[in-house]
Amino acid sequence: DLLTADAMLSLQAGRHWQLQLAGGWVSAALGLLSKGLIGIVLPGGVIFFWMLLSGRWRLLTKLFWWPAPLLFIAVGSPWFVLMQQEFPDFFDYFFVYQHFQRFSQSGFNNAQPFWFYIAVLALTALPWSPWLLARWWLNRSNPDLSSNASVKGVRLLLWVWLALITAFFSIPSSKLVGYALPVIAPLMALISEGLVNGARLRERWRTLLVASAALLCVGSVVAISKADDISSKPMAEAYAKQAAAGEPLVFLQTFRFDVPFYAKLQSPAIILDKWDEPILKD
Repeated sequence: DLLTADAMLSLQAGRHWQLQLAGGWVSAALGLLSKGLIGIVLPGGVIFFWMLLSGRWRLLTKLFWWPAPLLFIAVGSPWFVLMQQEFPDFFDYFFVYQHFQRFSQSGFNNAQPFWFYIAVLALTALPWSPWLLARWWLNRSNPDLSSNASVKGVRLLLWVWLALITAFFSIPSSKLVGYALPVIAPLMALISEGLVNGARLRERWRTLLVASAALLCVGSVVAISKADDISSKPMAEAYAKQAAAGEPLVFLQTFRFDVPFYAKLQSPAIILDKWDEPILKD
């Protein structure tokens, strides 16, 4: 998003923009390889709505400057082609099941209400999250805070980035905390600007906020490390003591992500999703 937005801002300013745009398309291809279709849909959606809301819609065709999509195909397609050749059902499983069905159906893990990510972001960003409101109020009460069009454009990009991705992941009933990571960067940038420009704090209050943030971070790490129902370390230690050499670790219909780390596994764990799997019958 940042590379593509910089390309559009540079184009408007009469500067070189092709290299940034090519970098944006390559980044989208890497996002596709690492996270699937959302590696394209989310960055593309943010850029699209940002350009519409900022009055840059006439530049939309420039996004498809022809070398850039070719780079996207060259980087993103070979792995998918090879996987489909090796596993004929790969496209159906990866795109239909893992994308469209997971997004539209409610039978997947960790069902949460619509407001789940709003609460998660507000709580995990404490004590800084109130300054996001200061940033919003600053925009309303000081519309001419910055006359620089690029600064205003980047600020709008951050708001669209934060709002669109939060709303997107709030739609499906299945919600994992880690899905909030893509909005941490714009959230922190907006909070920082609100803290610096939106409120005239005395130095002692700034020091108190920093100390509170440090205390919350350290306290959270200590609390999580002491909570046996959150950490899988006891489970991993029990497995390490009782497992024979070379004996695989098998999960049934669940997976604890930190078990391989604590158990120091040398090979991937086996995850079985159904009781009628052939391996269980053997």
